[in-house]
Amino acid sequence: MSYQPNPYDFRDNRVLEKALADLPDSVEFIDIEVQRVPPMVLKGLRSQFDYAGRHGFYLWLPTAAGPQLKTMGLDDYDLAHLSLEGTDFRPHNRATTILKRSTVDHIVGLNNGGTNDISNLCLFPHIVNQLKDAWEWTQKRGLFRKEGIIQTIAPKKLENGQFNPVPLFPDQYYPF
Repeated sequence: MSYQPNPYDFRDNRVLEKALADLPDSVEFIDIEVQRVPPMVLKGLRSQFDYAGRHGFYLWLPTAAGPQLKTMGLDDYDLAHLSLEGTDFRPHNRATTILKRSTVDHIVGLNNGGTNDISNLCLFPHIVNQLKDAWEWTQKRGLFRKEGIIQTIAPKKLENGQFNPVPLFPDQYYPF
């Protein structure tokens, strides 16, 4: 019997390589310099993000990425609610259902020297966030690593040079 990789296990390098090869055009690989962040600093940054960063990103998002959010299925009411309430979603709100399939992701992770600044945040499907984490972890473990540099998955940049805060993915995107 031949080995059949679990298509959901990004720790398996064959699964990881296939998933990375099938990324949509809305994202790209960028090189980042590996930085050591002291544990207490990292804990403070994570707390700050949990307390204000994610909420601030959701408040800012309708202004910055309204057309992309509408493509995801949100309407004007959802955008107005999001810009007023941030992440204080109501249980049966369509925006809640749509946005819960995604996660606010740091383009350059906090553990790699990234910040909680809005320009370093984007909205990724959960599966892409998991893929990104697995790719970074694999490189840090020593595989595929350049000295002091790792690659990460980031949204493509817009014409103004900023990262697109909401890169679009095909419906029900699964990279395997």
